[in-house]
Amino acid sequence: SDFLDTQVERQTVNWTYLSSGTGLALYYHGKMLGWVGTIAKSIADSMKLDATVAVGELNLELLLQHARSV
Repeated sequence: SDFLDTQVERQTVNWTYLSSGTGLALYYHGKMLGWVGTIAKSIADSMKLDATVAVGELNLELLLQHARSV
């Protein structure tokens, strides 16, 4: 919790493939740690998805560089 509050910068993103207002990217020392959001309705409709779908990506290499044993 303290790590996320002091070390990770949160930034909203408005990418065309995400629904407006749902995109969030996390940065650690200027490098993207990951992002998350829900698929835009137009894309979901074209894929014939019946439900809201969340997507995201994590930068595993960056996470492992800063991982600590607990």
